[in-house]
Amino acid sequence: MFKNYSFPEKYQEKIDKALHSLGYSLTEPKRLAECIVKLSDFYQQKQKITPWDLKETQAAYFAYFFPLNYIRNLKVFDEVKNLGLFPNIKNFLDFGFGLGSGYLAARDTGVLLDHVPVQAVDSSNTALALFQKYLMEPGSPIEFHQHVHSTDAVDFAVLSYSLNELPTSAHWLYQIPNLLLIEPSTQHAGRQLMERRQDLIKRDYHIGAPCTHQLACPLLVHSKHDWCHDRVHWTPPVWWKKLESFLPMKNQTMTFSYLAASQSSTSINATGRVVGDELKEKGKSRWLFCRGEEREFLSWLNKTGEAPQIHRGELLNVDVSEKKGNELRFKLL
Repeated sequence: MFKNYSFPEKYQEKIDKALHSLGYSLTEPKRLAECIVKLSDFYQQKQKITPWDLKETQAAYFAYFFPLNYIRNLKVFDEVKNLGLFPNIKNFLDFGFGLGSGYLAARDTGVLLDHVPVQAVDSSNTALALFQKYLMEPGSPIEFHQHVHSTDAVDFAVLSYSLNELPTSAHWLYQIPNLLLIEPSTQHAGRQLMERRQDLIKRDYHIGAPCTHQLACPLLVHSKHDWCHDRVHWTPPVWWKKLESFLPMKNQTMTFSYLAASQSSTSINATGRVVGDELKEKGKSRWLFCRGEEREFLSWLNKTGEAPQIHRGELLNVDVSEKKGNELRFKLL
């Protein structure tokens, strides 16, 4: 089901307060944009360690990266909630916590209940301190650590944009029965996540989303270039639009890659998932569609009528009337 997201006003107030303490303001978008471009360039150079101690980094993160990460996380947690994945979480671990976008999205969607203990892990004490000062609700049951403290009682972990910080010796990850991995939608990160999917399946994890099957990933098997990613649509607040007018990058929609894995078996009531945007071609529309280990496309001929509105990331039940090559002639159920 298609959904358009928005950024909660309650966080705008907190962001504004944090920016004022750093000497910045949402009413000065050009100054903020300069900080954002500088940090974005830093990330483009594939630097791994965010320079949290710089005030310009903190301002850029509050005004730009935190809202974007929160909306991406919100879409993912909304999806796993709708699928009934990860019910009754009893102990929550957030690795690569940053400013808490994963934790806050989990709480705001109701996937994480307020009383559940949380272990917030981030290598930067500065990031953890900023969250505690500006974004944390009083009385929240959160413990803060620079390294994973213990996984004995942890039954769920989210790693949002932090797999690159995970050492190869981090065997604790596979001691946790429920995992949610969220990564950038770049080709490199996306294909790495697809490879990790195979590793999780070998370790007896069941992939609950985005996949609707446990077979080999068709994009990994049949392509050296494609990668699986989703898209979130949102309506940004007025202050964001003013800020974005000074930025070279635009985010009317945002993409990301993710995996939801559990040691408990789950089932999805759908034929498959759309993993590509609509491709308009002569006489037809096509959508990359994942329902097994074959690389397939839903195909709609214009002569049969107006094409249905189908969005990347949607789960669909379809009746396939004919298959031609890798194209599926279909009707929606």
